[in-house]
Amino acid sequence: MERRYTSTESLELQKLQNNFAALTKSRLPKVLERLHHSKTPQDLHTFRQFVIRNKLFTRFETLIEELIETKPLLTDQLCSVCEKYDWVIPTGADDLRINALNPVARFKSYPNLGETSDEFDVWDFYYSTDVSKNHPGHPDRDPKTCFPDAKKNPVWLSKTLPSGSLFDLLTRPQCRICVLVLHLLSPLPLKSLLSWALDQPLSTLHGFQYTMQYQLGEEILVRTRQPGTLIWQDAGTIEMMTEAKNESGELSVVWDCGKLSRKRFMNTSWIRTSDVNYKLIKHWLRRCNEEHEHCHVSRAQGQKNLKIRLIDVIDQCVVHGTLANRFFALSYVWGGVKRLRATKDNICALEEKDALRMRASSIPRTVQDAMTLVAKLGYRYLWVDSLCIIQDNSTEKHDQITLMHEIYSAAYATIVQHSGCDANSGLPGIRPGSRSLIATKAHVGDSIMIAKANYSTPRILSNSIHSSRGWTLQEVLLSNRCLHFFNKHLTFVCGEEWAQDWNSQRVEETPDGEETITSILPDEFTPVPSRMLWQMNPLSLNRVVADLKWNAKTLEWLLYFDIYGRIMTNYTARQLSFESDVLHAFYGLGGAITRLNGARFHFGLPSNSFDLALLWTNLGPGKRREAKKQQQYPTWTWASWSDRSTYNLCDLSGDPSPPFVMNSYVRRFYVVEDGASVEVSRCQLSDEQTKEGYRTTPYFEARQCTPEPPVDLIKSSDWPEGCLHFWAEECTMDQLCFYDYKSLAFLYERTSNKQCGIFALTPGTQDAETEYSLLSFSDEKFSLILMSESPDVLPQWTFETKGTLKKTGNVGMPDFYYDPFFHDGTRFRHAWMFNVLLVKREGAFVERVAFGQVHMLAWLTLKRRRRYIRMI
Repeated sequence: MERRYTSTESLELQKLQNNFAALTKSRLPKVLERLHHSKTPQDLHTFRQFVIRNKLFTRFETLIEELIETKPLLTDQLCSVCEKYDWVIPTGADDLRINALNPVARFKSYPNLGETSDEFDVWDFYYSTDVSKNHPGHPDRDPKTCFPDAKKNPVWLSKTLPSGSLFDLLTRPQCRICVLVLHLLSPLPLKSLLSWALDQPLSTLHGFQYTMQYQLGEEILVRTRQPGTLIWQDAGTIEMMTEAKNESGELSVVWDCGKLSRKRFMNTSWIRTSDVNYKLIKHWLRRCNEEHEHCHVSRAQGQKNLKIRLIDVIDQCVVHGTLANRFFALSYVWGGVKRLRATKDNICALEEKDALRMRASSIPRTVQDAMTLVAKLGYRYLWVDSLCIIQDNSTEKHDQITLMHEIYSAAYATIVQHSGCDANSGLPGIRPGSRSLIATKAHVGDSIMIAKANYSTPRILSNSIHSSRGWTLQEVLLSNRCLHFFNKHLTFVCGEEWAQDWNSQRVEETPDGEETITSILPDEFTPVPSRMLWQMNPLSLNRVVADLKWNAKTLEWLLYFDIYGRIMTNYTARQLSFESDVLHAFYGLGGAITRLNGARFHFGLPSNSFDLALLWTNLGPGKRREAKKQQQYPTWTWASWSDRSTYNLCDLSGDPSPPFVMNSYVRRFYVVEDGASVEVSRCQLSDEQTKEGYRTTPYFEARQCTPEPPVDLIKSSDWPEGCLHFWAEECTMDQLCFYDYKSLAFLYERTSNKQCGIFALTPGTQDAETEYSLLSFSDEKFSLILMSESPDVLPQWTFETKGTLKKTGNVGMPDFYYDPFFHDGTRFRHAWMFNVLLVKREGAFVERVAFGQVHMLAWLTLKRRRRYIRMI
């Protein structure tokens, strides 16, 4: 017998029906009329297919009926795409999946299925063995239920699951699974999403993409991609709500926070909103301000008298201030949005009271929302780059960019926009109705499926468009505390704790007027472990050093090189709208490193560890960054090359690696900067003993006694900007050749065919589209420059398809055709490796191509000469 609505339920559903009917029916004729009479060719082209558009609006009307009719809500409905799958995930599906997909375990348990994967079909395995008996719908468990004639693929065994676009989801509102995906695709509640979608061109609706995949934990991961981007984000998961999950675990917390019910009907979670709780944010900031000593260290070290411009959110204008003012900073993605910017012509007008209020239509939504947030928190000042830096004043812009580390370090808190892909996406939850709940549910058969947005900290902090942009790295790492706005929740992170607003919903006032927060979780604040904080932000060394108790050698290595290497690796993995900004967006990070160790930066490389910093490896296609000739950086810096760069001389993930022992054969480096040659001020890492106790090789000691010709610094000042010049030992490549073996570029001595070295040559460096190949490197135009020596061969030389380094197995001294030992006249000692740079000569100058290592004994057998190197 069908369940009927009560009178109260009917009234509420009738109200929802009227709201949706008014939303679609009143706007539909106006939208079509506007498009029909549009004189813009682009609009006419976009909406030419009226039949498709009308079908979409018809689906909206179907959605309205779906929400108010009794029968559809009480029956199981899936679209033609989703009905091919069995969405009920049995308990223990992970173990069953491992058994099904693991040939060894499968054969042991089910030898009749065959030993090879070619003979195996997972669906036959599922339906022909006792694995399917674990399924709630198996006939052995429920005689009244049987599987349909056409087999349905269990989602927990499927290699591919449904994927598509926002347009596809909007045309399938009757599907329980599609509605769950729709909830994860946008921060908006369904009503607001439909209102927004009615005004969007079809290209935008098709541009929002989603894909699904089963993952461990008996969850279906939903990943999304926004129009105009190539970045896939983990939007959230869909999983089955079992009795065990309902009684304990984090899913039950999500369930309670969303106030979800087990009843089939009256599911209003898709319509309810979750606006930002300003009292809760005040509580977070006050707690951090009063109890966290480390969160004030950086602010106290800054240049308090440094003059900056600020936005006065009360008087709605731009004002003059200093870093001593208590202000918020905004970190967001511009995304090519046309926006109001401060210029020489309008800055005086912007400094008048109410100037920003009168120009609100030209201010992006994200900036407007940030101004609203600051005002409602009871503060006055906000720093936004586009309005607080005169954009067409190159001198002021350069000065402000180089002081980014001071600005963000001095900010009271930084507002970070992770939602959307441009400045018009806004901050979810600031505007009423702009954010939906963290989770929603749908009934599939007798089971309840719940869709919950991704809130996993700290992983979510690096999973957005914002975290893929080069400029935003410094803005987050340099901030003392951040308010991270995601699609469906707000995360507060400081130097000691983090908290989220979806599980801290109740703010109560005590009789004496103080506010208290009642959290659904036992402990609202999660302390940030020192080791995790260090891995999230290497610049937090001063905060964690006391807890981690690293020894003096490790701390010296961190300050000397490790912190820089980690930050550079993270930074170069990000994207820039203008590649010529590659060093401008790094200035703030360089300034923060300078504050730690006093290094001076030369085209992105720190002076203290300059020898090590030169040994970077590019993981991209081996192409220079696109820039005008006068804006190109020299080839010896990672800033000159596109895509990610890193160092394979130490492990830059997890805990700090041991110091890298190295002796430099270059006595002095000079760099041409602003028309003058300046010497690079290097620092020597304190004495590091090798396993044998030796710090150098006999060859290094002999070379140190050899006099070096003088350098004409006046003449060198006429060389190109960024020219790195020094005396070094050179060996031409006509004596050597490369061979590619299992993606490794091994170096061989040409006449004896002895393997003598290994190089970091990415697949792109050898690609047909570039001018280089393994054979062309043997040309006389190429040569090797001896830079330094190290006691061991480096372990990481293999490149994966996605441009990342992985540890190369079985690469060591025994792999070379040279003795790993040598006799120094008194005893046998281990042979060292020489660190060299592969360069290409163009007249009097050379260009850097790659980094590699050559066996010491092999190098000494080659023809070499001293030469003055001019690297551009």
